[in-house]
Amino acid sequence: MAGPAQGTAAGAWWPRLALAAAAALGCASAPRGGLTPPPAAAGPEVRPAAPGGAGPGAPAPAPDPGELFERALALADADPAGAVALLEAASRTDPGMALAAYDAGVLLERLGEPDRAREAYRRALAAAPDLEPASLNLTRLRLRAGQFGEAEADLRARLAAYPDREGFRDQLVEVLLAAGRLPAAEQEARRILRSDEHHVPAMVNLATAFHRQGRHELARLVLENARQLQPGDPVVWNRLGSVELQLGRRARALECFRKAAELGEAYPEAHVNYGAMLVEAEAFPEAVRHLELAVRDAPRSAAAHLNLGNAWRGAGEPDRAEAAYRRALELDPALADAWFDLGLLYLDGERPGLATAARLEKAIALLDRYAAEGGSDPRLPEYRREAASQLEKERRRLAREKKGPAEALGAP
Repeated sequence: MAGPAQGTAAGAWWPRLALAAAAALGCASAPRGGLTPPPAAAGPEVRPAAPGGAGPGAPAPAPDPGELFERALALADADPAGAVALLEAASRTDPGMALAAYDAGVLLERLGEPDRAREAYRRALAAAPDLEPASLNLTRLRLRAGQFGEAEADLRARLAAYPDREGFRDQLVEVLLAAGRLPAAEQEARRILRSDEHHVPAMVNLATAFHRQGRHELARLVLENARQLQPGDPVVWNRLGSVELQLGRRARALECFRKAAELGEAYPEAHVNYGAMLVEAEAFPEAVRHLELAVRDAPRSAAAHLNLGNAWRGAGEPDRAEAAYRRALELDPALADAWFDLGLLYLDGERPGLATAARLEKAIALLDRYAAEGGSDPRLPEYRREAASQLEKERRRLAREKKGPAEALGAP
C-alpha cells in the first residue's frame, strides 16, 4: 500500500564505507580535509628480538592497524561482522584512525545495530572532530530515533568549532526539517546560499522546506536549478521526483526516481521510491530488484520492507511478501499499512496448507486490525465486504459437503 517514501530531509544518502586506506576517499560522503589517511598496509611491524631470542612466552607484536583496515575492506561485502571486528581492532590499536571507526559504524548500521554504530561514529569524531560523514551519519541515527535536541546541540557545538564548514550547517538544516521547524530551516538554508548561491545541498534543503509548506512549484524551480548545476546528483533527482509526484506529474516523477536510482546504487531512498512506482506499474520483477537493493543498504527501513512486500505479492511470492510485511511491523509497530497489505495478501488467493475458510477469516482479522490501528483507506469497506461474502459462500459450500450428496439434493 505504501507509496514513494519521503526519506530524510533532503532525500539523504544512507552511510557508505570510506573505502580508503592509503588513497584519497572517493565516496559521496568523503571528508573534505583535516584527516591523515590510514597508513598503507606494510605488513607486521618488525621489532628487535628480545635478548636470547623470541621464545614461546614472548609477547606477540601489536597488529598493524593499516593491515587490519585493508583486510576489513576486502571482507566487508562477504562478512560484514568479521570486517567490523577487524575495524574495531584497528581503532583500538590506533585510536586516531578515524576512518576505521567510521567504517565500523557504516557496517554496523547495515547489520541493524544502530546503538553500536552510534558509538563507532562517536569514536570517529573523537579522533577527527571535523569528519563530516561521521557527523552526518550520527545525526541521521539520532533523527531516526527522534533525538532532535541532541542532534541540534551537537551540531551547533561543532559549528562553533568549525564555523566555515558548510557541511555541518547543511546537517543542521536537516535536523530543523526533521523537527518540523520549517521557517528556521528555510532561514538557515538561505543563509548558506547567501555565501554560496551554487551550494546544491542547501538548494535541496530549501526546496524541501518549500515542498513541506505546500509551495510545490517553487520547490520544483529550486530543484531544477540544482539539477542544472549537478545533473549527476541522485539526491536532487530523488527530491525532484517527490515534488513532481505531489504536482500530479506521475510520468515525470517516475523518470526522476529512475534517474536517482540509476545514479545512486547505494541510495536506498531512491530505490524505495522507484520500486514503489514500479509496483504501481505492475513491473514486479524490476520492483523487487530495486527494493532488495534498498533493504540491503537500509535494513531498518520499515518503508523499504513494506514496499518489498508489495512487490513480492505482485510477483506471486506470498510467503516472501508476508515475511517482508512482518519485518516492516517489527521495525515500526505503528505502521498500519502493513496490516492492510497483509489482509489483501490473504484475500488475494489460496495459500498452500491453509483452508479457504481459514484464509478468509485471517484476511478479515487483518483488515480489522488495520482499522483498529487507525487505518482509513477508502477501499477498506469494499475489501471487508468482499472477504465476508467469500467466507459466507465458502461456509455454505462446506455445509453442503457435510450434509452429503443425497441430502444436499433433497432426496427422500
